[in-house]
Amino acid sequence: MMENSDSPDQDMIAWFACYRFLAREAECLDENRVTDWLDFLTPDIRYEMPILLTRLRGEDPVAENGWHMKETYESLQARVARLGTDSAWGEDPPTRTRRVIGNVRAGLWNNGEIEVKSNLLLYLGRGDSADYTVLAGERQDVLRKGEQGLRLARRLVMLSHTTLPTQSIGVFL
Repeated sequence: MMENSDSPDQDMIAWFACYRFLAREAECLDENRVTDWLDFLTPDIRYEMPILLTRLRGEDPVAENGWHMKETYESLQARVARLGTDSAWGEDPPTRTRRVIGNVRAGLWNNGEIEVKSNLLLYLGRGDSADYTVLAGERQDVLRKGEQGLRLARRLVMLSHTTLPTQSIGVFL
């Protein structure tokens, strides 16, 4: 059952709630508050970033069983916990990031959930080097209403890259 009416006001309210959530999440991650970021997630989250292949028009570009990330809440918790240890040398000092979230498209509320698509540009800088990496992609999210407000229940990141311009991805998109 859809919870939205055909009201443009309700559509704008839903869009703004989604946009505000995504902006706050980006701020949290850009400030490297990854422990706080876990509070943005539902316990049953699916967080996935498949490997994309170059295929002919009309063919599915998603690699079968190929993932840059395929995470659950427990695996995300473990990754965040590891960042607080001496064994996370790849993120010490942490990567400097800046996320630009745009083209936010919110669907209709359905049983307390809403599908949201957004485009992402992610700047990654390391150490004192002037070198940097930019990742681009689309995020396909499901946000869920809860007692604490909106929470991320699903994220599918479809990068625009078939070959990553970086050795690894140690940050969350």
